[in-house]
Amino acid sequence: MHGRFLYNTFHTLSTTALITAANIAFSIILTRRLGPEGKGAYTVAFRSIGILLALAQWGIPEVMLYYMRKDLRNAESIAANNAVFIPVVSCLAALVLWLFFPFLEKSIFKGVSQNLLWIAFLITPFNLGFLFFNRMIQLDGRIRISNYLNLGLSCAMLVTIVLALRLPFDKTAAAISAQVLSEFLVCIAAVILVRKQVAPGKWTFDRHLLFRNLAAGNKVQLGMASALLGQHLAMFILNIYLDLQTVGFYATASGLAGFLLLFSTSIRSVLQSWMPSGDSQRDVLERTIMVFRHTMIILIMGIVYLIFLGRPLIIIMYGKAFEPAFAPLIFLLPSVLFQGQAQILASYLAYERRLGIPSIAAGISVAASLSSSIILIPIFKASGAAVSTSLGQLSSMSFMLAIIITSRKRKLVEFFPSLKGTKIYRLIISQKLRV
Repeated sequence: MHGRFLYNTFHTLSTTALITAANIAFSIILTRRLGPEGKGAYTVAFRSIGILLALAQWGIPEVMLYYMRKDLRNAESIAANNAVFIPVVSCLAALVLWLFFPFLEKSIFKGVSQNLLWIAFLITPFNLGFLFFNRMIQLDGRIRISNYLNLGLSCAMLVTIVLALRLPFDKTAAAISAQVLSEFLVCIAAVILVRKQVAPGKWTFDRHLLFRNLAAGNKVQLGMASALLGQHLAMFILNIYLDLQTVGFYATASGLAGFLLLFSTSIRSVLQSWMPSGDSQRDVLERTIMVFRHTMIILIMGIVYLIFLGRPLIIIMYGKAFEPAFAPLIFLLPSVLFQGQAQILASYLAYERRLGIPSIAAGISVAASLSSSIILIPIFKASGAAVSTSLGQLSSMSFMLAIIITSRKRKLVEFFPSLKGTKIYRLIISQKLRV
């Protein structure tokens, strides 16, 4: 089991490297072609739909971590429930957008047309479909197939945006349409793979199971949306106080910093694919603490790299016009560390069905980010937004860590790497420096 875990971790990180390369190429093409203001409009549109998507999930992907356990699983019913739930919740999300747009048009959506938002909204059913069915593949232990699907999404996005930006249409709308098409393609692939490999039997709708999922997901649904809102709240407030160009600088910094999160997210995926087959709660906790430490080391290495090379990278990748994105990048980097660590802790809490704790942590994050944004953004602009985001992520991670330490009677020092634990990384770095 331990050897398989290490192999899956290595395979996932290798695939993540390829995904990162494809996403970087996508980001370069998108940012250079749209410019600061167009990038700002693109980001506001997609982040707004992202909040809706987080609400529409109703926490079900996290609840699956429990119901896909080997002693509880009924993959056919879960797949059938997903096929019913996704269209229904997509229609409800459309109603919410239609109702709230007039009230937010001159604040959060300032400078973003309603047509652009509706184009971005088209991604909703396909994104949910890919998320739910790929989650089933992952929790079935088929982590390599899940990795290939994620890689396929990144490659599809890269190909479609190159083609879409050649069309004689509005560039921002074309870029969003390309992403919608990519999500559609991988959603279909994920559904087919689940049908053939994970749930090959008859798909039978189980309303009792769905209601149990919704009841359990209700504990994390608001928390999931709050976590995403806390991550991007500063950007929305930035658009209220300033303009889309400043949002474009901040979004570029956020995107560059966010590439580091691909590694922590991949490590978490491996951990989650193993959790349902864990021998005991103690075994799962020990593995979680080990992953927490190594994730911290990997993220800190990436952060140090971006501190020293962030400015030239921004200029080379996105052009001189985006150089102002470097200052907010520096202040956003701590948020990457805190968010990556929080993902690991939230996975363990979901395994234990302590689903309300990540929700409370997300609420704390929103409160910290909102209060600090209102104070800092008018003074420090994009850098103030970055600081407020980092403060929000720190508060969320600290709360979950404190809960686990106190409830499981662990020591804080166990969650930090020891000098011995960093030996392999120091050896790798020293070998590279010699070369």
